[in-house]
Amino acid sequence: MGGRFGPEYAGHRMLHDQSGIRGLGICQQGPGRSPADATRRVRMTCPHGHKGPIMDLCDFHFVVIQSKYSQTCTRCVMPEESLQVEREMEMIMREVGEAAAAGDRARVYALQQGLNDRRQKMDELVSRGVIKAHVPLTLVEVS
Repeated sequence: MGGRFGPEYAGHRMLHDQSGIRGLGICQQGPGRSPADATRRVRMTCPHGHKGPIMDLCDFHFVVIQSKYSQTCTRCVMPEESLQVEREMEMIMREVGEAAAAGDRARVYALQQGLNDRRQKMDELVSRGVIKAHVPLTLVEVS
């Protein structure tokens, strides 16, 4: 659905999407499981309009996904604007480490000020509602 990590970080070994990437997808492995076991065609949706890929799931995986993987929408909690600020913060933190290793205290101080500016930006994104935490997902049947 989006957020910081792509589908290559999805992990459950018994679920694959139709292109073969591990994660939430179609039921095709495990004892007695095959794509034919799918009883539902669903997709994750959030109240703000974000939608995940269509998945063909058996009843067991439908329950598992709805109960364990639906706490918050990754696109809502990590929108592109916040990811950009986060990337800037990571770059600054690397530079702080390099400046500290070189003993350049003035540079470390200046970089820390830049990092504090980015922290304030993140706080503003939360206060403006750009970053939304705890937006529950629902598996919705599709045709």
